[in-house]
Amino acid sequence: MGPLRNFSLALTACSLGCSDEPMDLEELYMATGASWTVESSAICASFGCGLNAITSVTPGSSSVVEVTDIGDSDFTLRALSEGETTVNVVGTQGSKSGQSMDFRLLSRPVDVLDFETQCNVLQPSEAPFWLPTDAEVTIRWEMFDALGTELSGDPGFDVGDLMLTPSDVDDNEALLTMPDTVVNVDIASPLMTDSVASFGTFAVDAPDGFDLEWATPEPLDLGEIAQVSTALLVDRQRICQDTAMRAVRILTPEICSFATEDWVEEIEQDSPIIRVFSRELGVCTVEVSVLDYGWTESLSVEIVTPTVDPGGESPSQR
Repeated sequence: MGPLRNFSLALTACSLGCSDEPMDLEELYMATGASWTVESSAICASFGCGLNAITSVTPGSSSVVEVTDIGDSDFTLRALSEGETTVNVVGTQGSKSGQSMDFRLLSRPVDVLDFETQCNVLQPSEAPFWLPTDAEVTIRWEMFDALGTELSGDPGFDVGDLMLTPSDVDDNEALLTMPDTVVNVDIASPLMTDSVASFGTFAVDAPDGFDLEWATPEPLDLGEIAQVSTALLVDRQRICQDTAMRAVRILTPEICSFATEDWVEEIEQDSPIIRVFSRELGVCTVEVSVLDYGWTESLSVEIVTPTVDPGGESPSQR
């Protein structure tokens, strides 16, 4: 996706400038079929030496991994087949040229690709993730082999009509931008047989309902801060990104209040999550209106005295 900045990699002795003590090769696991761009500043970070510039990168086995690019301060590897090999890196350290270091690369097929979409709605639909046209959402992923070892590399996502912008900070994160038209897209990776996620976009008039529920287990303990989860629905499914303006009212202000506005009975917000503080015993009732659509729903929950189990914890602490 972009230059690697965080990985667990130690290398054998730099020929000059590092500790004289012998050091075992540590292992770097990479996804078979993936490419990976590594910054020179990260190569030796685990034991305090590094290269100012890289002049050559040579794998012991060209059938396992190939070097596809060497820049002034980074190099790119592509794992061609399952296996392992030693990779030698030569460059300049300070004013000293010809400094050499090795690491062991292990190429493993991807067995699991965990894909996360950072929606602002709790428990959104995932088949597909529904977003408004032109919306943006952050995605994250991790890859693992059959033994559960995390693998590095670029999954090479095919995002169809969507636009993928790699993160400048995290190699396992990117910004996904929806088009200005209504589409349905399956995101695929050449490292996986099946698609890894599905996305659908919708126009402003597409929502066909509104959902709200207590996201905190009921009943609520006295003194507890609870969450009300709300979401617009498309095809009766909770959308992923919901920024519709809401008017929220506490109908029982003597029993509960907003967690951040103790004595305010009504607020407007574009967040789908509402935080409520249970201040007295009784029934707390919250009303939510989605202003652009004219929908209003309310829900209630009982507030009870906290009970303590034999272990000394109340339900809200468990």
